[in-house]
Amino acid sequence: MDHLRSTAVLVLLLALLFQSALSQQETQQPLRSPVERLALIRLRSSLGLRSKDWPIKADPCLIWRGIDCRDGVVTGINISGFKRTRLGSQNPQFAVDALASLTQLESFNASFFALPGQIPDWFGHKMRNLHVLDLHSCSIVGAIPSSLGELLSLSVIDLSHNLLSGSIPPSIGNLANLQRLNFSGNKLSSSIPIQIGMLASLVELDLGSNNLGDILPLELNGMRSLRKMVLGNNELMGALPAGIFSALTQLEFVDLSQNYFESKVPYYGRSTASLGANCIRQVSKLRTLAECASFYASRGLPFDNFGNPGATDPPRRTRKRTIILAAVLAAVALLILLSLVLLLLLCTCRCGSSPQLEDGRVDHIPDPIYGHLVEYFLTSRVWDDHLRARSFCCCSRLYRQEWPFMG
Repeated sequence: MDHLRSTAVLVLLLALLFQSALSQQETQQPLRSPVERLALIRLRSSLGLRSKDWPIKADPCLIWRGIDCRDGVVTGINISGFKRTRLGSQNPQFAVDALASLTQLESFNASFFALPGQIPDWFGHKMRNLHVLDLHSCSIVGAIPSSLGELLSLSVIDLSHNLLSGSIPPSIGNLANLQRLNFSGNKLSSSIPIQIGMLASLVELDLGSNNLGDILPLELNGMRSLRKMVLGNNELMGALPAGIFSALTQLEFVDLSQNYFESKVPYYGRSTASLGANCIRQVSKLRTLAECASFYASRGLPFDNFGNPGATDPPRRTRKRTIILAAVLAAVALLILLSLVLLLLLCTCRCGSSPQLEDGRVDHIPDPIYGHLVEYFLTSRVWDDHLRARSFCCCSRLYRQEWPFMG
C-alpha cells in the first residue's frame, strides 16, 4: 500500500515538472517579429549597451538579459544598473526612440541607468500598453510631459531622484489604474494639482524633497485607497485641512515634515504622522518664529504666530509703510521750503524801494503770524541790512496785498 502511494506521488511530481517545462517553453518562444528585433538592435546601439548583456547574434527573447517576452512578443525591458560601452559612455542621452516600435511593451525599467535628457512627448502617445515606468535615478532633466497622462494602463510610475523641474501636469489625474506614484527628489515647483485627488486606486504617493508650495488641496481626500503619503521637505504652507485625512481611512503613514504648515494638528485617524520642522503649534521640533515669519512675509502673507493672539502683519509690509510715510513727509517739507524761498524771491523782485530805516531797525513790524514766517530770513547773516530791510518791506506789502484774508 505504501509502495503504491509513493509511486502515485512520484508520478504526480513528474507530471507537474513536465507541465512546468512545457509552460516555460511556451513563454520562452523566440522573437517572432523582425520589426521588434530591429527595434531592439537600434535601442542597443543608441544606449551603447554591451554585447555581454545583449549579444547581437542571439535571440533577444531567449538570451538577452532583461528582456521579457510572451508568445514571441516583447513585453518587458529591464536595463536597471546596466553599464554602457566605452564609446556609449562618452555621450549618453535619453535616446529611446526605438521603443515606439514595441507596441506591446508593458514594463520599462531603466533605474540607475544614466539617461541625461528630457522625456520625449511621444512617450505618452505611443506606449499605450505600458503598466510600469521606472526611471528613477536616471539624470533626467526638463519638465514632466503632460502626455504621460495618456498612459491609461499605467499602475506604477517612478521618476524619483532626477533633475525634473516645472510643475506636475494635471493630466496625471487621468491615470485611473495608478497604484504607486513617486516624483520625489526632484526640483518640481508650483502647487500640487487638485487632479491628483482623482486617483482613487493610488496606494502610495511620494512627492517629497521638491519645491512644491501653496496650500494642501482638499481634493486629495479622493484618494480613498491611499496608505502612504510623503510630502515632506517642500514649501507647503497654510493650515492642514482636516477634511483630507478624515476621508482617507486606509492611511497608515503620513510625512509632512520640513514644510511651513501652521495652525493646529487635525485628527489623523489610524495614520502615523511625521510633522517635525513646521510652524504648527503643539508639535515638537518646530521651526523658529523668525524662520516662519520670514517665510510668510516673503510671500506677503500673515503668520498666525503659533496660534498666539496678537499676530501681526509681516514685518516687511510694516517697513514698506514706514518708508512710504517718511517719503511723503520729506516731500511735504521740501515743498514748504521751496515755497518760502519763492516767497522771498518775489518779495525782492517786486519791491521798488526800501522802507525808511532808523538805527538799522525797520520802521514797521508786521502782524505776528507773518512775523514768524520771515523771522529766520531777516536775522540770517547772509542778508545785509539793506537787503533785509528791502525784503521785509516787500514781504510785508505782498502779504497784505495778496493774502488779505490773513491780515
